[in-house]
Amino acid sequence: MSADRPVGGDDGELRDDEPADVEISASVRARELRYGKVPRTKVWFDGEPGFKSRSGSQRENLPGEVEPGVTYRDIRVRWRAGARIDHPPTPSRADRARGGPVSLIAKLDFVAVPSQDAERSRAFYGETLGLRPDDHAQYEFWAGDTCLGIWEPERFGMPFAPQKNGHLALHVDDVAAARAELERKGVEFTGEVLDTGVCHMAFFTDPDGNDLLLHHRYAPRAS
Repeated sequence: MSADRPVGGDDGELRDDEPADVEISASVRARELRYGKVPRTKVWFDGEPGFKSRSGSQRENLPGEVEPGVTYRDIRVRWRAGARIDHPPTPSRADRARGGPVSLIAKLDFVAVPSQDAERSRAFYGETLGLRPDDHAQYEFWAGDTCLGIWEPERFGMPFAPQKNGHLALHVDDVAAARAELERKGVEFTGEVLDTGVCHMAFFTDPDGNDLLLHHRYAPRAS
């Protein structure tokens, strides 16, 4: 049985002793196999950040370099590919000493929504607001690319306090229309729709008193 040489990814070869974040394997058997032309294959993974990868196969009755027009019999191929995502390294003290903006924060993972009744909050964010529920977490919902995670502080020995003056600005296409629809569902708003000169906003709270607002920017951003 022969083995292919591992093939490196866009950012280099992933060594056999390095763990892979993503791994795929397959096994194929054939009584007869004949190539019209020699195939050229490449394994890659799209997206950011960069990656390292390896791929290769173990072959039985099939050479590493096949020839067109030749019939290979009773072949067996075990193929495997793996990739490791390269996360940005943490800046060192030397990097900080050189000056310039250095950020340890890559992105916002989720927004915590404090509650005294997680089931009530779950119904509000999922049914009343219609946010997309997470595929795996019962008390998490998505507003675009932002995850809202419902939790009960008192279950962890912490006092409950609603989030005030840190409004989650929920984007809608038409603030007045969205407000009217939520009012029909029993949501109470504070004041009238606010026109700031660049956007419309309508203020309300969830059942626990956490501040929320509907938002739509109608003015183009300055270039």
